[in-house]
Amino acid sequence: MSYNGSVRSPRFYLYAYLIKSNICFEIFNIVSYTKLVIFIVFTWHVLELVQNLWKGIIMKQFHISLYFMLIIAMSTSLHAAFIYESATLGATGSTNGGTSVNSSQFLGGRFQVTSTVTTTAIGGHFRGSGTFFGAIVELTSLTDFPDSLTLNSSDVLGSSVFNVFDPSQEVSVNLSVTLDSGFYAVIFGSGLFGASGNGNIIANGTQIGDPNFFFRNGTSSFSQGGFSNARFFVTGEEGEAAVPEPASYFLLLVALIGGSLVSVRR
Repeated sequence: MSYNGSVRSPRFYLYAYLIKSNICFEIFNIVSYTKLVIFIVFTWHVLELVQNLWKGIIMKQFHISLYFMLIIAMSTSLHAAFIYESATLGATGSTNGGTSVNSSQFLGGRFQVTSTVTTTAIGGHFRGSGTFFGAIVELTSLTDFPDSLTLNSSDVLGSSVFNVFDPSQEVSVNLSVTLDSGFYAVIFGSGLFGASGNGNIIANGTQIGDPNFFFRNGTSSFSQGGFSNARFFVTGEEGEAAVPEPASYFLLLVALIGGSLVSVRR
């Protein structure tokens, strides 16, 4: 097969697809930065192989592709898992019902971790308009409440703001906080941290275990219970993963060295 320089390579079509579909940003929301870099390096070399085959040059470098596939397999431990999940996801698309979430009423769920973890995202099944906030708060026990009604005390470890929609859907927002062994709560509301929406948490899931819910209604105090079957979740990774660990740097270094060796051999 002869190669015509005017023919666009497979890499060109990949770039066009990535830009058009915005898939790079979706990948970044799913995996860690290190794994994204490894994925890009791996894809680059696979496309180089395809392009050379496209040109009719039979290469003896298939092991390079397998090599990077091995690296990706080794990094699968970076996938986030549920740290806390209060209920299964019920039917989405609800247009009414649920427990109110607004600037007066916050809803929360307590959970416990037994080893150091780093959260990656928080979320739940919501319906509404505008934006809600989600925050992670450190507690002293599974009966404790946040130290401040306006969540401006030092026990609030982190927060994020996200959009909610009508009809309902499950929403997730990135939030990275390192949690040592202990007790915590994830809490959702509006009127703080720049959130200004109004809506509901949809209570149509099946509870997992015995969720430990609480709420703030008005500005007087937090109260125990008050709702059920609401889906809250926190995802994360074991260890202090907010800063890439040495093993991740090692995988990245190996990937870069592998790319350099391919260039030198040509």
